[in-house]
Amino acid sequence: MKCDSSWIPRSIGILKCNVIVFSNNKLKSSGIGGVLTDHEGRFIYIFSCSMKNMESNKDEILKFEKLCF
Repeated sequence: MKCDSSWIPRSIGILKCNVIVFSNNKLKSSGIGGVLTDHEGRFIYIFSCSMKNMESNKDEILKFEKLCF
């Protein structure tokens, strides 16, 4: 299977935010991290933090709400 790895720049002024959340119930740990990039793919902001153990989807929703609202 071929994977298309080409990068297509976004319009000027458009930012992209990628967020990832992990949750390990066995270790009772969770965390979240992300990166904000500009239209040229340059890093604007990078973040990561640990969180109390929760279901990973709930973690992502709660953290995204805090960042955006």
